[in-house]
Amino acid sequence: MTKGASSYGRSCKNCAKVKCRCARTRGEGESCERCHRLNKTCVPASSVRNLHGPSSSRQQESSNAPLSNAVGFSPSQVPNLAHSPAASLPAPEAYGLFTPAESHITYSPGSVPALPNDEGTHSHAEQSTYIPRCDPSTIFPCPGEPSSIQAEEYFSRFRTHMLRFFPVFHLPDTTTSGQLREERPFLWLCVMCVACSSTSQQLALGDSVRQIISREIVYKGEKNIDLLLGLLIFLAWAHYQIRYMSLVTDLTQLAMSQVFDLSLNKTVGGSRGPISFKIATKDKPASERPTTPPRKPKTFEERRAVLGCFLLSSLFACTLKRLDSLRWTSDMDQSLYLLSDQPECTGDIILTCQVKLQLLTDQLSRSHCTWPFGDGLYSEPQEHMSSYYVDSLLTQLGKIREQLPQELASNDVIMSHFHTTSLLLNECFLAKPGENSYMPNLERVGRFDACMQSIKAWFDIFFAVPTTDYVGFTFISMCSMAYNLLSLVRFSTTKDPTWEKGAVRRSIDILTICEKLAENYEGLARSRRNVDSSENNFFSDSASIFRFMEATWRRDMDVPRHDDPTQTLQSLDDLSMPSNFTMDPMQPLFLMDMLWQ
Repeated sequence: MTKGASSYGRSCKNCAKVKCRCARTRGEGESCERCHRLNKTCVPASSVRNLHGPSSSRQQESSNAPLSNAVGFSPSQVPNLAHSPAASLPAPEAYGLFTPAESHITYSPGSVPALPNDEGTHSHAEQSTYIPRCDPSTIFPCPGEPSSIQAEEYFSRFRTHMLRFFPVFHLPDTTTSGQLREERPFLWLCVMCVACSSTSQQLALGDSVRQIISREIVYKGEKNIDLLLGLLIFLAWAHYQIRYMSLVTDLTQLAMSQVFDLSLNKTVGGSRGPISFKIATKDKPASERPTTPPRKPKTFEERRAVLGCFLLSSLFACTLKRLDSLRWTSDMDQSLYLLSDQPECTGDIILTCQVKLQLLTDQLSRSHCTWPFGDGLYSEPQEHMSSYYVDSLLTQLGKIREQLPQELASNDVIMSHFHTTSLLLNECFLAKPGENSYMPNLERVGRFDACMQSIKAWFDIFFAVPTTDYVGFTFISMCSMAYNLLSLVRFSTTKDPTWEKGAVRRSIDILTICEKLAENYEGLARSRRNVDSSENNFFSDSASIFRFMEATWRRDMDVPRHDDPTQTLQSLDDLSMPSNFTMDPMQPLFLMDMLWQ
């Protein structure tokens, strides 16, 4: 600034208005050079800029004004931010994080206190969201909550008949319902929901679960292992609660977001330290920098959760075609190896085998295969799929079976998943023959025979399971059943010259299978009427669906009933679903949707 010029913020009104330099060389009290030259009255500016900013009271008043205007409160009604929940959070040093003022402190492993539930030291982002479980006060009491006697009954049913089909968490024999409720309240609520024997109570618990999901995950943004495990249990038995497939997609995406935010699919490395720790040590020489605080490896509970999330997301991606499965990472591969090599329980082996088999399905699905509810046989992508690629997947399938422990070589959960995977892999070889081709394709005949063997083996396992265990069948089991039924009816009705339709029905009769399915589900519905007063529950409605499918396919195949060969086929109206089966969203339409696409 030239000599004589006004200091910053002291220009006259005229110079300040046009943003010109206000030079005062004519003496004290005289007009500035510009005003004198233009013959204007030199008036000091009406306001003087405060270089030090407004006072704290004015700053607080000005900052509260937009808030009060936005929400319709007066400044005196604006909440005191000093008493907000954020102000009560522990200081960074409570977690062993270094602040810039503590940069002179050297790190020692004992100086970092353990987090609650002994979860070890995590990154700064993880600590702000990591909570070992939900707050029970945000969950209980809830509508439909069972009594202590009912809770023990449902808990025993879940442990005996359901958990083995989807062992996403380990439940020791010594664990009681009350202990699980205290340690994992949301998981406990989801277990009660899927294991409940009363339809009305089950629907009430399902509403409570969805409300908690909306409040805790969507509204509050909570992320913890309790929410993730509860979501997975709720999704695994989604056919008891959810009738809109779009809701399955939304909940699956929320489960995947929990995995991402908890970093369960990422490798735990020592290179990622807290941001404040890096800032505190960036100016020190490399030789004087303390080592980054070690991070505790993932627990087996977390590893099971991320594998279970992949299993469900991949299944929904292959069936619903509305989302992509959880991307497989090297850390997930390590989790699969650790649980396979060092299992804590039998459920770990079952879960890892399911994941290995689903990985083959996922690879096939990403190769533009339309399995399982596309066009089925002769789908267009089959022509572009290399035979050696499918052969390599079949080789991996054989290795998975060879690596099974002897005691689990005939496990019904593993083998049913194995036969379904074998069916879809062999079906990829059944390319559509040429219209004028009369040359038999021996490879197609062999693959067709392998498909028939897989279907027969799957239903043999299914009907060998006691009907009391039908309550434990997961959505994975129901999708496998639908796919096997679809493949069998296609084999039974196709006009392919390679095989005879009558021979397929003589080997595996689709009509007999549907009739037996209906009888089993009807028997299960009758046995549960003493505890379920609802006339229409999942099992009775499923039996009606199987009756409808059996009658419809019998009419299409022009096959009379075996118990009365002289009986004439009735009209479709006489064979339709019961009158009480409407388009109510709480009816089990998922099976109908899958079987009639």
